[in-house]
Amino acid sequence: MSIIPVLMHTVECDRCKKQYEEDLICAFVDGNAAIDSATDNGWTIINNKHYCPDCFKYDEAQDEYIVLPSIPNYVFKIKEQLKFVYCLLTSSYSSKAHVDCFETDDDFILSIVVPKDHQPFEYHRSIQKIYKHCVCEEYSNNEFYSTISVKIPKRN
Repeated sequence: MSIIPVLMHTVECDRCKKQYEEDLICAFVDGNAAIDSATDNGWTIINNKHYCPDCFKYDEAQDEYIVLPSIPNYVFKIKEQLKFVYCLLTSSYSSKAHVDCFETDDDFILSIVVPKDHQPFEYHRSIQKIYKHCVCEEYSNNEFYSTISVKIPKRN
């Protein structure tokens, strides 16, 4: 028996870069299967681009889907930097670091779960030093993990 690499496909939102998952399935044997599954589960295609349900809205008056404004590149850069800081503090590798991105009318909110044995307070302080314009908050999920949220004000 051998282990061999296999090419698999998924759908990525062209706005927020979220990857489609269906009941823990995140890869499909071909692109059409991935697109069919995603569109059956709330994703849409507008102008040959793929969007998750969080990144578009339906305008009843115009009877069309409208994509929300683009997410600025600096949000994605901060997201990658948060993964890097996580790796430094936990002596881990980046695939373990998962940063969720949420959006309100005024802010982008990035959140990451940090094991408590890896000093989430140090992570919190490091982020606050790097991103002085951001607001960091720590939430205790349980005795093992904390969630660090970084609120990034939207620029007009």
